[in-house]
Amino acid sequence: MKRVVKSVMANLFCGILILGICGCGGGAQQSTDVQASEESAVGTSASAEKTVRISVASATEINMPDYISCKDGSTLEILKYPDSMLGSDHDMIQGCQAGTISVFIGSATVSIDTVPELALLSVPYLMNDYDQYQEVLQSTWKAWFQPYYQKNGLQLLTWRSDYDGCLVSTVPVHTRKDLQNINLRTMKNRYRENYWAGLGVNVFSLTYDEIAYYLQTEQINASEAGLNAMMHFGDMKYFRYIVPLGHIPASSSVVMNQEEYEALTPAQQEALVQYAEKSIVYEDSIEKCIEKYGLEVSKPDEDLLEMLQEGRQGVIDNLRRSLGAELVEDFLSTTTP
Repeated sequence: MKRVVKSVMANLFCGILILGICGCGGGAQQSTDVQASEESAVGTSASAEKTVRISVASATEINMPDYISCKDGSTLEILKYPDSMLGSDHDMIQGCQAGTISVFIGSATVSIDTVPELALLSVPYLMNDYDQYQEVLQSTWKAWFQPYYQKNGLQLLTWRSDYDGCLVSTVPVHTRKDLQNINLRTMKNRYRENYWAGLGVNVFSLTYDEIAYYLQTEQINASEAGLNAMMHFGDMKYFRYIVPLGHIPASSSVVMNQEEYEALTPAQQEALVQYAEKSIVYEDSIEKCIEKYGLEVSKPDEDLLEMLQEGRQGVIDNLRRSLGAELVEDFLSTTTP
């Protein structure tokens, strides 16, 4: 009899416990659904009023305001990290890809480890005219490269070319023989390194913060690309000559983490792109260097220019092997040989 009573009481207790759990579970689910619905409604109505924080990193200064007002009533707060505070260009573009940095401002052609297709911009003498290069960069190449940025978790906000390609040197460079006497710093880009090495030049792949030491110790006596950055870091004072080659115009870009970009409202996206475009304005860096540092123009002769142009084919061949002939040919079809 006692066993029967115990069994009945146990079953009754279990039944009450199960009902309690079901009741609590149903109530909790209902409460959660209502809360989520309310949060969604609040988020939708408040989206035009909120402030969105966006971190922006660059190797140099950042020409953007602290706050950007958007048409939908929201505000973008720009948290600036200039002067390579967050590492080299390579570090910053990877941080942007990973989402630890919202926006990266810097050279497009140092980002090839993150977006391999950008190596196509390393082909020398893609255009015969600088203005044409600038026009195609905006009107054709921005849309052409955008899918490759997005494939790697990035959004290209804007870019532009800020000067015609040249070298700066402590010695004059007029002839092929002169070129063999220089120890050249180039950016960390294996296609540019191979281009110069193929022409018999001693090449040093260095970041901007390494240039001064190598100049002071006379390990290098020339550099290509990044005139504005070298002026910013005070490196230009070491040079005496500027050598206009027109080989690879520098391209500054502003890119953003793709997920963060897509999370912005259309009005926020529009405002950010507008200010990104203003952050990389055109400057005639060559004239600025000549005027500010008293650099002399060392004009290469026709024989040297012919040699530099012939070296273009080696870069194209390397790109065909690494990226595929079809992709390279598609890109080259958008240019004027």
